[in-house]
Amino acid sequence: MSWFKRNDSPAAGAQPAALPVRHHSLAFETALRELEREAASGSRPLLLDLGPALGPNVEFFSERACRLQIVDLYRSLPDQALAAEPEQLALDLASALPTPTVGATLVLAWDLFNYFRLEALAALGLRLAECTAPGGIVLALVATHKDMPARPQRYRILDPKTLETTVDGASTAAAPRYRQPELERALPAFRVETTYLLRAGMQEYLLRRRK
Repeated sequence: MSWFKRNDSPAAGAQPAALPVRHHSLAFETALRELEREAASGSRPLLLDLGPALGPNVEFFSERACRLQIVDLYRSLPDQALAAEPEQLALDLASALPTPTVGATLVLAWDLFNYFRLEALAALGLRLAECTAPGGIVLALVATHKDMPARPQRYRILDPKTLETTVDGASTAAAPRYRQPELERALPAFRVETTYLLRAGMQEYLLRRRK
């Protein structure tokens, strides 16, 4: 059984990547305010970005009093994770996503959840619980339409309220369209604090690490 769904090879005849799309992200705006409140208290909170290292994002956070750790998790897992049993997947996740010395105040999971089957999402949830500080937040975008890009989108931060998404190629895959009850069952260490429905086929979630 495949626990991790990945498609790095564009379908034959795939068209070039679509133009970037911008949207106002209430979830990012809310999460960023919390990160900045903690930084204002005198600490240096840790932000864990699970997407690719993008120059504008690194520059954006370099201007804030926080530590930044980037792990492109989708591309860091080995190919054999596609067919791994849960125990092996847990080991692969532990290797690809090292536990930080101090738990993260904010984890940017972007649309990564969409590319994990439900059983694998539960394994990822356990790993995220080890990487997130009690009371910390995970930001995730979950597909609501029938189809989604075959690979995770790239999220570029334009300002504290605006994200720009870019798709690599035009290939699509069936979206799992996870609902809130499914996420809460798969991620018992977290509770859904708030959610925002976007017009672009995504729903933003802020998940709070239980204390």
